[in-house]
Amino acid sequence: MMKRLLTLLTLLVVWPAAVQAQEYDVSRRSYTFLEERLVVLVETEVPGTLRVVRGGRGQVEVAGRSRDGFVGFGLGGEIRRELRLTSVGGENVEYLVVVPEDVRLSVQLPDRQGSDVAPRQASAVFQWGAGLPVAKGDDVAALAPMHGGLYRVHNSTWAPAVVDIPDLTAVRSVSIRFEPGDFRISSSRPLSVDPGTGRAHIALRVSGEPTALVIHVPVGAGSFSVRAAGRTLVSTMGGRPTSDCSAVAVQQPSREQVWFNFYPQRGRIECR
Repeated sequence: MMKRLLTLLTLLVVWPAAVQAQEYDVSRRSYTFLEERLVVLVETEVPGTLRVVRGGRGQVEVAGRSRDGFVGFGLGGEIRRELRLTSVGGENVEYLVVVPEDVRLSVQLPDRQGSDVAPRQASAVFQWGAGLPVAKGDDVAALAPMHGGLYRVHNSTWAPAVVDIPDLTAVRSVSIRFEPGDFRISSSRPLSVDPGTGRAHIALRVSGEPTALVIHVPVGAGSFSVRAAGRTLVSTMGGRPTSDCSAVAVQQPSREQVWFNFYPQRGRIECR
């Protein structure tokens, strides 16, 4: 009963308006699932969003919709269990997948390599397709729907100890990317960087239109953390980045890259 209630509440969070839900049908499916690992394969030619939520035991639940099109689901595979999410026609798709709490989950999107979601994460959001610029050098990134490239607002050969984002009200998304190269900060529109207390501290003050932020951190950076609205999003321990936030999408495009993607809700990101 509680699991069903969680699923219903989650659907209401993802698609809050009843009028909006009537625009195009929502398809749902449930599968018995007793395995330890699940691979979610998104196979569609249109842009879309996938939200993964941790739920009860022994079952995988899927919901999806496509504007002016159709969605389909299928769970199969013997050596490894795969949940395939597909669509036919339409302009945009949205999927919601509820998985058991202890299942190790991998997500493979149409336009990039697989991404792991750690078992302790309560939820994660993935986006792909049109409006997500394909990475070209240092100035654009596939993070969230936007048009054009990103503006580089800061670049240096060293990483500060702290990057602080005091207010998330106007922040649409934050991607913190540990990878080879210099320390860089990019955004979907021009911003000014407050040097704060010198080399050890940088503050990003965002206001106005919703803004996407991308913070590139050199691999192996020493003591480093990103704080937002009083919460620590990511910090490094022994050179390895970790996050105690409940809704973070973790991607590993290569062995040398780890990306932490956050999508604030009402100016907040829930963290310990």
